[in-house]
Amino acid sequence: MLGIIKRKEVPVFDTTKPVLGIDIGNVITGDTDKSVLFTDAYLDVPEIPGAFRTIAKLYHIFSEQVCLVSKCRGVVQVKTRHWLLHHNFFKITGVDPNHVFFCEERKGKSPICKFLGVTHFVDGRLEVLEYLENVRHQFLFCPNEKEIIRHYKHFHNVVRVENWNDLYNLIQMTF
Repeated sequence: MLGIIKRKEVPVFDTTKPVLGIDIGNVITGDTDKSVLFTDAYLDVPEIPGAFRTIAKLYHIFSEQVCLVSKCRGVVQVKTRHWLLHHNFFKITGVDPNHVFFCEERKGKSPICKFLGVTHFVDGRLEVLEYLENVRHQFLFCPNEKEIIRHYKHFHNVVRVENWNDLYNLIQMTF
């Protein structure tokens, strides 16, 4: 499913220009323990250091063409949106709250990114990036080493980054 895109008939962005897509969990939110999302403490999950500040800078580089694409279901989608609002993500970064898209499977990010014309994508899972054949610039953010071993065949297609400052510099080099 394309999440909320299914109600749109035209792409959200000008697909003749670069579009940045960013995952949320373990890229923007520091929720390495997924079980916290199922408790009342989910609002206490911190931002990954530097995420908001860097996304705000990238928002201008990408001429406001930035979206969030995340795999989660039902109540976690609601809690994710609430977390973003609670932490003033949209106000700080400039990202439009309508540019948050969800899918129920990791491979579901691919048709969303294709529809939106995403040219750059940041995710913490190599498996996800493997599905994004139409995304030219793929950035693997603070990956799990075991997952790299499982999906090593795709590793040569991505740029590994360990923090938001490095990510910003690497993305700038693609322009």
